[in-house]
Order: sequence, then C-alpha cells, then structure tokens
Amino acid sequence: MIRPIALGALLALGGCVSFGPKAPKTLMTLTTSAAVPTQAVRQASVENTILILTPTASAAVSSVRIPVYDGATMLSYVADGAWNEPPAHAIQRVLSETVTARTSKIVLDPRQFGANPTMRLSGQLQRFGIDPSAMQAVVTFDAQLSREAGRLETRRFEAKAPISVLDAAQSGSALNRAANDLAAQVADWVK
Repeated sequence: MIRPIALGALLALGGCVSFGPKAPKTLMTLTTSAAVPTQAVRQASVENTILILTPTASAAVSSVRIPVYDGATMLSYVADGAWNEPPAHAIQRVLSETVTARTSKIVLDPRQFGANPTMRLSGQLQRFGIDPSAMQAVVTFDAQLSREAGRLETRRFEAKAPISVLDAAQSGSALNRAANDLAAQVADWVK
C-alpha cells in the first residue's frame, strides 16, 4: 500500500521524470504527388505485376532523424524534426504509389501478395538527407530490378531539391519533393 505522502511525492515528481528522448517539435511524413484515382479498377495479367520491396539503408539513413552530410566523413542531424517512420519504409510507399499512377503495372503489396510477380524492385537507399554546402536535399537510391526471364538490371537514381534555410520544415519539404522526383524517375525506368 502506498502512503498518501509517498503518493503525493510520486505525483509531484511525475512531471520531472522522462522515460525516453524528448519528442521532436516537428514530426514529418513523405507524401506522394502521384495521383491514383479512387475506385479505379485495374486489371492486368500476372506478367504485368511488380513487387516493390522496402529498400535497405545504412544506419544514418535508417534513423528517423534527418541527416546533414557535412563533408565526406561528418554527419549531424537537423534539430527539432523527425520522420514518423524510417525513410526506407516511406520511400517504398512513395515508389509503390508512383509506379501505380505512372505505369500500367499492378503493384503488389509485399505483405499481402498472393500472385508471383514478374518483376521485383529492390535496392539500397544510399542518401536521404541534406547537403549544407549546396543547400539542398539529396535522395540517392541504388535500384535493382528483376525483370521477366531472369534478367537483372541495376541503376543509380538521384534527386535533389533546394532549401533556403536549414530547419526541419524546409528540410522535410525538400526531401519530400526530391523523393517524389526520384520515384517518378524509377517509375519511368520500370515502364
């Protein structure tokens, strides 16, 4: 049994104790600029399906914080901002929506597909952050596309978007634009 005095002390200390890192002021998400019509029925043979896997990523890119690449060997993070999910997961969603909107391919969900897709897109998210010397967001993706008949293709994609101030709002917005540009490039390649 907790005594009333001890309970009061615990309640008073409750506002002073933190059980995790301080929450960021800004929580961001990637949104797609590709428009997929609602209630549109798409039909295709299994030969026209693609599975888009979540890319692998280095530890710097896997963080929900926005990396700032200070030269070749230095890394810091944008203050007061974080993603609502790891960038690799968000990029996978943007790629899936963009490929759906810009191609005739049916994109299968990696968690729920029942068909054996003809194509598989995977790869590594190399960069997803800010280059302060150029004042721009940079997204670099090394893609691997397994096409029909066992053909494998690889290609590096990169997209950049300018920022005027190095803060969470500008960085998040610029990274969203760069991610959508990159997704459009990938969709055109997949076509």
